[in-house]
Amino acid sequence: MKAFSAALVAILFLSAAFAFADVPLFEGVLTVHGQGAGMTNSATVYLSGKKAKILPKEQIGGTNGYPLVDFETMKLTLLVTSDKYYMEMPLAAMDQQIAAKAPGVKDSGKKDKLLGRVVEEWIVKDGATGLDVHLWATTEISTGVNLLVGFSRAGDEGLLIAAAAREILGKGMMPLKITAQKGGKDYFFWQIDSIEPGTVEASTFDIPAGYVRFSDFMKKSTKTAHGR
Repeated sequence: MKAFSAALVAILFLSAAFAFADVPLFEGVLTVHGQGAGMTNSATVYLSGKKAKILPKEQIGGTNGYPLVDFETMKLTLLVTSDKYYMEMPLAAMDQQIAAKAPGVKDSGKKDKLLGRVVEEWIVKDGATGLDVHLWATTEISTGVNLLVGFSRAGDEGLLIAAAAREILGKGMMPLKITAQKGGKDYFFWQIDSIEPGTVEASTFDIPAGYVRFSDFMKKSTKTAHGR
């Protein structure tokens, strides 16, 4: 059995769902990538309503699985493709930890264009971590989800970045690009590379046939190891 990549829980990019009356939730496909602490992660993200599927393309530890996320139930399902089993875990506690950080993003007053959309720059200067974070966000589209939640597991710095992204979502905006410097050096980079609106079939978010729960997989593996 291959170990499930810790970076996949690069995760995994996702967290709580946000909805805004004046900005319909995006349906379609995003491609994203991020770099930080000597690690590169990239993925294709399928979104529809409050469901997401993230297919990693490049990450430390390999790409032997992918997550499905249901924001109605705040549940994450990790599917391990090498052994065809899945694990389920709640997301609520992780999101509560991120929400509690609340770094207080500030509008710099600068504007630009990314992917054909107007973006505004928001900043966080944090004395505790030494991070200088810049977020470029738009009001023209909303995924309704925090795509940076996975970085909350990367120490205090990662938690700060995930919390800043969450604050931006709470303002009815969506981050398209985030950079962070520490001690005058580049520390973190993340961005959405492409946005393709379109219908995503409901079956995209189903657990594929032939997959079993992790507990059942372990029972079978134990019996096999003992020749039973």
